[in-house]
This record gives sequence, structure tokens and C-alpha cells, in this order.
Amino acid sequence: MTKIEDARQTIEVTREAFYREGLQSAWERVIAVVVQPGVEFGDDFVLEYQPEKAKELSRFIESESIVFEAHSTDYQTRAALKKLVEDHLRFSRLVLG
Repeated sequence: MTKIEDARQTIEVTREAFYREGLQSAWERVIAVVVQPGVEFGDDFVLEYQPEKAKELSRFIESESIVFEAHSTDYQTRAALKKLVEDHLRFSRLVLG
């Protein structure tokens, strides 16, 4: 699970780097930062999304102008994927199994 402070630092450091290089307009097009919301999978297991464990992470992103892209959402159930979206955790690639 990504810690809130790590997500905050990633956003701040990246924003500062864009601005330092004169790329403010490019930063305005950034829409997401990748986080690990506590889901994972392997050859013989799938850790399903547990919203209560990601509650603080979900609340944090509400204060930002971007969303989180959830890492490792492969093989989550439809219900878990729906809850991830409700909790501001988007995904760019998924496999329904």
C-alpha cells in the first residue's frame, strides 16, 4: 500500500521538476500518479481490494487535481473494480478473470 506521504512527495517533486524545466503547461496535462492500493496478484493468488485499508489514500487524492492510477488491478472482481473507481483509484489496464 502506498503511503500518503510517499504519494504527496511524488506529486510535489514531479511538479517542481516540470516547473524548473519550464514545463508548466505540460504539468497541467498530467492526470494521474500510480499508486499501490493494496491489491496484488501472482501465479497462484489474488489479493482483492479492501476499501477500508485504502480509505486514507482515497481521501488524500480528493485534495489534488489528479487521480490515482491503481497498480496491479489485474484479476480483481467487477465489484472490487467498481469500488476502486468510487474511491478515486482508476486503472489503465485490467484483465477480468
